[in-house]
Amino acid sequence: MCRGGASAPSNPVRRTKKSADYKIIASCVLSQNVFRDKKYKNIIKRRKKVETKKPIKIILEVPTLILVIGTPGCGKTVLSLGFYDDNGIKKENGSLDFLSAFYINKDDINDGFSAERTGEHYSSVVRKGTYDAIDNIIRHNLKLNNSIWVDATYWTEVKNPDWAYRYLLMVQQYNYKLKIIRCVSQESIIKERLIKRGYSRDRYKLENWEKFIKDEPIYLDVPYGGMILDRSDSNLKKDVSLALNFLQE
Repeated sequence: MCRGGASAPSNPVRRTKKSADYKIIASCVLSQNVFRDKKYKNIIKRRKKVETKKPIKIILEVPTLILVIGTPGCGKTVLSLGFYDDNGIKKENGSLDFLSAFYINKDDINDGFSAERTGEHYSSVVRKGTYDAIDNIIRHNLKLNNSIWVDATYWTEVKNPDWAYRYLLMVQQYNYKLKIIRCVSQESIIKERLIKRGYSRDRYKLENWEKFIKDEPIYLDVPYGGMILDRSDSNLKKDVSLALNFLQE
């Protein structure tokens, strides 16, 4: 066994149990950082944890309220948080891996009340409460001088051309910027995405597709110099770059 400055013997361990070998190997490496046995060198190399560098986050020069809106399934959340595989492993970075901003997801708040997205109770109580909560969180972060990224559909509000005026008043009070990104995708791709993700809240949409598309149109004008970002091709790297460039204008 390795102690102090003593050199490692030519046959340092009796190879009986792998778990015991690893402990002795680690002890030797810590004390002397010397190994003559090529097999053990390979073991250490394989077991060494590889650390990846996290992207340096952009801090916007002027704090900004960012509204990322669009029809369910258009790609808002993937643009925000990145792409994960079916096992929950992140495969591609989203905008918030590169941007310093407080993230608000409408569905996270909504699901705290109900998984449903239809009915009188949802429309008059749950939905209203969800958007009231979003506005309250926005106001608190405005006071803290944080940039804010809101991921929400606003499907009822956007039918009113002046729907975002209240947010314009908010940001003007705190000398913020307002940036609106509307994500869009082809109708067939949106339907395919909703089927694939299999959320219970999407059941009504899929069963009443024509009504859903009529109630929540994909293509609408974006006020206050907002951006329309077509996410049909799912090229996340390109779309993140376009979004970040728009936010820094």
